[in-house]
Amino acid sequence: MSSSVSNNTATTFSHSSVGASSSNAAVRYPKKIFMNVSPATTEIELRIFMECIGEVTSVKIPQDDKGKSRGFAFVTFRRNEDAAYALEQLEGHRLDGLILHPRWAAPKRNRNKEPKKQKRNGSAKRKSKKAK
Repeated sequence: MSSSVSNNTATTFSHSSVGASSSNAAVRYPKKIFMNVSPATTEIELRIFMECIGEVTSVKIPQDDKGKSRGFAFVTFRRNEDAAYALEQLEGHRLDGLILHPRWAAPKRNRNKEPKKQKRNGSAKRKSKKAK
């Protein structure tokens, strides 16, 4: 396995500082995080790395139609506290040479919505008030 971790180089994590103050403002999936990953990172390597934080129930690295990593992953933990701790601890760490920026996973946006109405552009003729 070629995974490397740096920035405080500890790969063991202590749950003593898990806080509930993570950003809960947006709709999100509990226990599931979204994160960037290197194209070289495999699901097995990511699972092993994340197991240092807590019990992982699933890891998914989406691939394009050619079978290459799309550069992000979803990791689901057994406990919400472990996911919150992962967000806290992994920000700025490196994995396979890439600085990690984990976030809470959110529902996929519906891309089949009606197209947005175009804004009126300022070139339309407008009635102007004449000064008297």
